[in-house]
Amino acid sequence: MTAKRIFITGASGCIGHYIAETLIQNTDHELFLLVRDPSKLKFDPEARPGVTVLKADLRDIEQFRDILQTIEVAILAATAWGGSGAVFDVNTIKTIRLMNLLNPAVCEQVLYFSTASILNRNNELLPQAGQMGTEYIRSKYDCFRQLPRLAIAPKITILYPTLVLGGDANHPYSHLSSGLAGVVKWINLIRFFKVDAGFHFIHAKDIAEVVRHLTENPPIAEIPGSLSEKSLRKKVLGVPAITVNQAVEEICAYLNKRIYFRLPLTMGLANFFIALFRVQMAPWDRFCLSYRHFTHQDPVTPSTYGLPTYCATFDDVLRIHGITPGGDKQSGRVGDGESGRVGEWESGRVGDGEVEKSLSVEPSLPTPNLELEEPKSLAVTDTSLPTPDLKQEAEKSLPVSAPSTSAPISESNSAIASSEPLRNNSPETTPDIPLDELPFLDPTLRDDTSSDEEKLHLSDEIKSVRVED
Repeated sequence: MTAKRIFITGASGCIGHYIAETLIQNTDHELFLLVRDPSKLKFDPEARPGVTVLKADLRDIEQFRDILQTIEVAILAATAWGGSGAVFDVNTIKTIRLMNLLNPAVCEQVLYFSTASILNRNNELLPQAGQMGTEYIRSKYDCFRQLPRLAIAPKITILYPTLVLGGDANHPYSHLSSGLAGVVKWINLIRFFKVDAGFHFIHAKDIAEVVRHLTENPPIAEIPGSLSEKSLRKKVLGVPAITVNQAVEEICAYLNKRIYFRLPLTMGLANFFIALFRVQMAPWDRFCLSYRHFTHQDPVTPSTYGLPTYCATFDDVLRIHGITPGGDKQSGRVGDGESGRVGEWESGRVGDGEVEKSLSVEPSLPTPNLELEEPKSLAVTDTSLPTPDLKQEAEKSLPVSAPSTSAPISESNSAIASSEPLRNNSPETTPDIPLDELPFLDPTLRDDTSSDEEKLHLSDEIKSVRVED
């Protein structure tokens, strides 16, 4: 196949890193990698000829006008998540400007990474995303609305990642992967609840394979001027939808955990927990909690194109992350009543698939150990014990007021959808509860192109992470 000139943004983030590495190792294409800090690249850009690293910020894209006029494929994975004032500038203004600098007569395809959070279950634009979404979500929403008017629009394929997994010693971690140990740690509690919710997930390595296939098999462009928002070419990246209940059952089976009973986690019970832990909820979080099923039509994986899928099942997820059957993890015991370890985020700039975070260390909560002894005989129901009325207990013990929505939180990962940790405005004696440690919530936790220096790793204490959006 004839080598193509490919321009990639966000190569130092999770998704971008896997894409760049895949194209370096498996193709002869000439690559131009736009990154602010080349030292964050964990692959060798000099491993073969034809790879050029352009050290610059996406906000300085004008200096590459001449190169962009010669580009045949543009892969736009750079993302600003929040906290630096660059979100709309990077995700909307400069991204649109980059597309306008491409030559429609030369460029055969633009692969633009958006977020599945702006789509409804029919793969159409979700109005609430533009009305009450986080700054990050609204910036992607606004960018989408401008795409049909671009001269390059017939060549654009919009990629919508769902929950993104990825990361190891040689790759930056995604938000979801870095927080997985915390989810497993809470499985002793989670397994006794039923949640009416659904989601997709995909590994960044599988995203890279899809991108490689698309670069080598560009679609037939539509006639200029015929495009509308509904006719734009869209691909949701994710395995077939899975319910939260299915995921919990698969995790328990993998860790040899019995599920003796399951309580439906209704909205009333969820609100009880929110009040109990004094979790602050922004309007978008409230919407996600009620929307619940972040599922979409016709999700795409490498198998869609006859290619092997690296991470297709939840067993694959656990295995890839070093969690072995029975609960052993390479760095310690998890899932059996002992604490998994959650590390800390380090700060970094945004603009090339990186995230700016700040670390806040709060008192840790003990991990509940709900391991039950094997009963000699197991009855289907047991009416000998009274069933507590949680709502009444909450009203008696808590001066509950309506949760504040004055400090919105961001979406980037969630067991169901987005996930920036929720903040606690209660007195110092009450610890903050990160969203990834409250798995009964399902605000969106979506695509992730951030670098591993800004990810949650393993440490000796449970940390509460504050994310500025």
